[in-house]
Amino acid sequence: MGAGQVSRLLYFGEESQRVTIFIYMPDQSWNSSRSSSSSRLPDLGPSVPAPPPEVKVRTLRSDLASLSQSGGMRAEFKSVAAPVVAKEDGMSSEVVATNKIKTIVAVVVALALIVGVGFFAHKLFFGDVSRNPSLLPISPSPSAKPSGAASFVHASVFKQPADQVLALTIPSGSVENAAELETFNQRMFRALNGTKPSSVLLEVNVKDESGADLPLADILRAGDMEVIDPAFFAAHFNPDGSLFVYKDARGFWPGFVFALNPADNWLFVKDDVARLEDSPKVANFFLTAPGVPAAQNFKDAIIKDAAAENQSVRRLEFSIPGAVFIYGWFRNALIISTSEDGLREAIGRL
Repeated sequence: MGAGQVSRLLYFGEESQRVTIFIYMPDQSWNSSRSSSSSRLPDLGPSVPAPPPEVKVRTLRSDLASLSQSGGMRAEFKSVAAPVVAKEDGMSSEVVATNKIKTIVAVVVALALIVGVGFFAHKLFFGDVSRNPSLLPISPSPSAKPSGAASFVHASVFKQPADQVLALTIPSGSVENAAELETFNQRMFRALNGTKPSSVLLEVNVKDESGADLPLADILRAGDMEVIDPAFFAAHFNPDGSLFVYKDARGFWPGFVFALNPADNWLFVKDDVARLEDSPKVANFFLTAPGVPAAQNFKDAIIKDAAAENQSVRRLEFSIPGAVFIYGWFRNALIISTSEDGLREAIGRL
């Protein structure tokens, strides 16, 4: 600030809290000298701004020129190959180990999927695996018994022998030639070609190709004549019995004698056996088509014969003359015949 005087004008408050106000009085001589000096300056007119500061920009070219002027070596561009930093052995081994683990896991998962798909596919197409003791099918040997029953030697149930005994062979293995494609009835007719003119009641011994006697259950299965439940039949009947054929002017009429087990009584099994009347396989007992049934249901009948002891039977007639499906119980044995006269003849020889 310029020269001047300072005067204290006022005081307020107590001594300890006093407020002082100063008044500045400029010196008149200083103001007059300032105004006189400023009057001597030339009149420059409007004010001109100062020039901007010099700005220098460095470039690669300018640096090279400056380096050459100062006596330095001329700069040259060179390609420098950066050194390749080798990976640590720990990192590489860790990556290899990780890749091996991933590969093992992928292989295990793939094998599990293959096993699972194979299991369910086998179960879908071939049934429950737990019920199959072997996954590979075992084809029966040519000498295998179809029913798996223990071998036995056939013994005729007739106390009075049949007029003639014929042999019938049923192969139990795979089909190997055209002759083995024959049906049961075709084989029967071929065996009956050797019947003597005087024969009335014939007994047929059925064997497999090895010469072993076949049980009745296998014979019924071969002829599609299972009118009695196979499980019930196996539980109550002797596997051995007699297949007979009655001959008259009309032809050949087959029949069977089924012996009950010694512990069974026909009175306790007759109701279960009577269910055969509902079987559609009744007509399969005939060697030729018997025609249509003459009635819808079986009927009761009495065999009035001394040998039959007036035993009641059940019968169903067919449209072909002489064709009748008849069965009854005699001496704890079940007799089925396709001819009433054949039934009488069989009873008389027991």
